[in-house]
Amino acid sequence: CAEVRPDMVLCLAQAPLSLAGIDRLRDVGIISAFWFVEDYRFMPYWQQYAPAYDFYFVIQQGNFISELQKVGARNIAYLPVGADPEIHRPVVLTQEEKTRYGSDLSFVGAGYYNRQQMFCGLLDFDFKIWGTEWDKKSILWQRVQRNGERIETDEMVKIFNASKININLHSSAFHEGISPDCDFINPRTFEIASCAAFQLIDYHPQIEEFFDIGKEIVCFTSLEELRDKATFYLKHPAACTAIAQAGQMRIHSKHTYVHRMKTMCECIYEQRPEIFTKKNSGSLFIRDVEAFCAEHPEVRPLLEEVSSKGSVSYTHLRAHETPEHLVCRLLLE
Repeated sequence: CAEVRPDMVLCLAQAPLSLAGIDRLRDVGIISAFWFVEDYRFMPYWQQYAPAYDFYFVIQQGNFISELQKVGARNIAYLPVGADPEIHRPVVLTQEEKTRYGSDLSFVGAGYYNRQQMFCGLLDFDFKIWGTEWDKKSILWQRVQRNGERIETDEMVKIFNASKININLHSSAFHEGISPDCDFINPRTFEIASCAAFQLIDYHPQIEEFFDIGKEIVCFTSLEELRDKATFYLKHPAACTAIAQAGQMRIHSKHTYVHRMKTMCECIYEQRPEIFTKKNSGSLFIRDVEAFCAEHPEVRPLLEEVSSKGSVSYTHLRAHETPEHLVCRLLLE
């Protein structure tokens, strides 16, 4: 980063920098941002790392924002997850894939405690479970596919497309059903909808921020309601299709990762507009003057001549760029 000089470095929860790395970015004048896409109650490393970043984006509001302020985090902003229509999309399946991935009900995800409990009430349906961390001693294990292997994204999309109903239950390690503490929307919500696939999702007030419930997505508040709605919609596939297509339109119009990055840039621009204008993103950067001259020997005499005459305009120097770097860059451009 010190060589390439990006305007900003964006980190995600799956690839955090060390504290020393964040400090190094700041030392060389590079803005850092972090998008924390986890539940803060189960991933507490934010307490140490959040204050180090210039910008901190989160998928939860309320208490988490207050806790971040207490530990000294700066420039905190709410930024929910979304979907990528180029990945999360309708796909044409072969008959073999429809058989392999298809079922009346399906779930893709980890075997959290509440899912282990609630899904035991769905065993009289044609129900397939995909993902890791499911209890081999549980009665549910007979429904877990591929011996509980991790499911990669391309296969997950096929499962969404092949399933008549995709079950979406937000995780909880403490509750036997729907978590009353859930205060975020998981990625699966947006990804299933982007595939124009039908889902039944546990109700949380946040869903109303993103969807027209009943028209673009269908919610349940208990196992009994989940069973009733699953039975109803299995008998009314046209209604499933209409709702799923409306949900996809909503995702594509407001909730893609392009929308999220636009929001992120707007938030950063409000605080640090200079990082969007300080350099031409298409211009070049010379990392090593000696290596450049070795590759382009005709530059050496020009460099020596310009440097000896002192004709370099220092107003054109970028941050951490020497006059020699500037001359090589201008010659190459």
